[in-house]
Amino acid sequence: MRVTDLIQIAETYLRLGAAAAALMIGIFCIGYFAVYKKLLHGTATFPFKKLAAAAVLLCYFIIVLGATMLDRAGMWENGRIDLRPFIAYRKAWTDFSIREWRNIILNIFMFVPFGLLLPLYSRHWQRPVHTYLAGLAFTLCIELAQLIFKRGIFEPDDIFNNLLGTMIGFGIYRLLHFWHSRRSSRPASLSRMLVCQLPLVFTAALFGTIFTIYHFKEYGNLPIQYISRADLSSADIQLHTNLSEQEAAAPVYQMPIADESKTHDIAQSLFEKLGTQIDETENDIYDETAIYWSIGRNYNIWIDFAGCTVNFTDFTQLIDNEDITGESGCSRDEIQSSLSQLGIQIPEGSFFEDTKEGSYVFTVEDAVQDSFCKGTLTCRFNSNHKISSFDNKIITYQKYKDCRIRSEQDAYDQLKKGNFRADNSDGDIISIVIDRVRLDYVADSKGFYQPVYSFDGSVNDEEASIQIPAVM
Repeated sequence: MRVTDLIQIAETYLRLGAAAAALMIGIFCIGYFAVYKKLLHGTATFPFKKLAAAAVLLCYFIIVLGATMLDRAGMWENGRIDLRPFIAYRKAWTDFSIREWRNIILNIFMFVPFGLLLPLYSRHWQRPVHTYLAGLAFTLCIELAQLIFKRGIFEPDDIFNNLLGTMIGFGIYRLLHFWHSRRSSRPASLSRMLVCQLPLVFTAALFGTIFTIYHFKEYGNLPIQYISRADLSSADIQLHTNLSEQEAAAPVYQMPIADESKTHDIAQSLFEKLGTQIDETENDIYDETAIYWSIGRNYNIWIDFAGCTVNFTDFTQLIDNEDITGESGCSRDEIQSSLSQLGIQIPEGSFFEDTKEGSYVFTVEDAVQDSFCKGTLTCRFNSNHKISSFDNKIITYQKYKDCRIRSEQDAYDQLKKGNFRADNSDGDIISIVIDRVRLDYVADSKGFYQPVYSFDGSVNDEEASIQIPAVM
């Protein structure tokens, strides 16, 4: 989910919160002026500040509950419990996904207003421990509600992040209070204010350290790296192949990485070949993908930043056109010629397949000198002898350098320790059977194509491949 999507959610529930706050203020004013002052002849002054703080808090609660409860029905993992400590941080580090890091940071900052607003509402909450306990209780209620109503995952990480946000918010309150109190004859304690800034200092240091370490790493993080060690205490591991104990060397490749400007050029070049231009008002840029439409919305193209892979659709051949059907039995040259008209060149040595009903696939996996080309291109060729869609996932990686890799035996020893990613295993691992081991490649989070060992066989009697990083 993008930041703009989150802003739209916040705006939606802000309107609802504002309406609820206005209703609350209206009811309170009627009660104060019509009942308390007129009928009961009360003398207490009207609590403007407290009512304003209560109204803002009500808006905040509605926004948070809306974002955490009402907009999460589509999550496939809803109603699950994951008690592994700091699993969100470990997952974000391993994948190093902008989306996952953003979710962690947003979980922290979502509770900053709570820690800031609660002390403004009442003197009772101006003690740190009271506000911290209130923040803990609030986040626990949210997590339990998500679990009960299947609106999210119950994770200790969310509780930690929300509590940290509460503490940061209270620190901001103490800073503002200290600044305001300097005008009075009894200024607030400087030392107490500084102590309350420690959560903010800790958070800044934590994320600063994480991103600095990642920046100076030569390679990125592999998505196959284990997040938590697999429990193999009761697993029967069978090895049906020989393993080499010799360390070796293997090349590391680097994939092309596009930015928004480059994806725009790719889309513009393709649309110009079709006699049209990009409709700049329809551009949609996500964390990992850029989406462009042509003027008139006849053509659409999705471009991934990693690898510059392209998915193209010609809607003039797909919508309300019953005369156009898929054309089977076409030759490789005919399909390649049509693709070349769209600026797509198929690497030599690729495998060509007619998958019937107008669908064709080119597959390539070939290392040539200092480059490595791998992937598939799927396209649809219609009876009007035009390409109506293609999904080009063929990537050419350029050699970065040769590196030392661990031996097959060493990789197998890592496997036996459970040092592999077992996210897809259903329940406990009872048995592992390894029929062969081969050197494969996996793209890391910085766009490097690293060698890994793939142990092919089965896990719990189901066909599987366990991958272990090869670079030492």
